[in-house]
Amino acid sequence: MPSDPSVQTIASELPNLLRQLEQARDAQWRRSSVPSPRDDTTERSQGVRSDPTANTALDPRRLRLRAAVLRAEGNLERFAEAVQANTAELEATYSAWAGEPAAA
Repeated sequence: MPSDPSVQTIASELPNLLRQLEQARDAQWRRSSVPSPRDDTTERSQGVRSDPTANTALDPRRLRLRAAVLRAEGNLERFAEAVQANTAELEATYSAWAGEPAAA
């Protein structure tokens, strides 16, 4: 393993990121199981209809989790593309430097 701190950080953090992302991908479509302040009461609501679908769709904690999942997925996609592009560039430029024929 190279001693580059960036590579070490990626190697040590990536498994945890993937575990967290898998867990969050499943949870992002559900309302948080922790009651929100307005739900955490023993009083019954007066004159307000319950709308579980809207409550789930608009749950701010769920929306923040969804945004975090999208950011993580986007970052992983960009990282994968950058690694592939860097690998191809390094292979080509090293081969040219070493006097090896270009790959077809």
